[in-house]
Amino acid sequence: MPTPILHGLYLGMNAKPWQTVEQESATPKYPLNAFFDDELGNRFRYALNGAGALVAGNIVQGAALAGATTTLQSACAINTAAAAGSKRFLVTAATTGQSASLYAEGLAAFWDNDLAAVYTRIIKDNGALTTTGAGDTGSYIDVYEALPVALTTSDKVSLSVNPFKNIVVAPTTITGKVLGGVRCAVTAAYYCWVQTRGWFAFRIKDATTNVQAGPLAPAGTTAGSLINAAEADTAAVYKTVVGISNALWLDEYGGLIYLSCE
Repeated sequence: MPTPILHGLYLGMNAKPWQTVEQESATPKYPLNAFFDDELGNRFRYALNGAGALVAGNIVQGAALAGATTTLQSACAINTAAAAGSKRFLVTAATTGQSASLYAEGLAAFWDNDLAAVYTRIIKDNGALTTTGAGDTGSYIDVYEALPVALTTSDKVSLSVNPFKNIVVAPTTITGKVLGGVRCAVTAAYYCWVQTRGWFAFRIKDATTNVQAGPLAPAGTTAGSLINAAEADTAAVYKTVVGISNALWLDEYGGLIYLSCE
């Protein structure tokens, strides 16, 4: 079972972390999602890179399928009734099994069918989730805070890994929450800081026109870069606005954006 962490660990204003925002690390120095604000009010959150390398200035997003293996774990069945006050829930995986501890420190959305209510919880740990169904006591999730309501086999739960676990360069078609940008090269499976708010130097690549002052979004032609939010492409009807540019910046070079990812 993973060691419990301090959720939302705040390192403070004007903090100077041991691992700077321009350094990567093969081992974790802080819990995922730990954050601090620098002297300019820029905010950074601690993250684990996924399977692909990153370069400075890349815009990144959370893992596709909310970090699930192969199949989004949406509306998973509660396979055994649980009393109010429970912290462990037996769950049937959706279509594809999920590995043990994949969702540790992640998020769960419990759907109470009788009340038509949804409850948010942080996941402490999970067993290997299987598609077996009722009676599989090893297919469970544990949460830190008990649910105030009883659950039956008519209820559901949706699962997400920690949003800052296994981050990826923002692809040409966004498949997860855009988190912000990185300020250094990051090796696959290394730890780094992601800037989520404040002034950030980004890459402009293959925009139809130069980036204008105004809202910007991940590019539809080059992963990890930004273009004008209004610039259409064939991959999407709309884009995710991640911040505001303060000037006209030239295509194929760099620009400055005020990130507003949280």
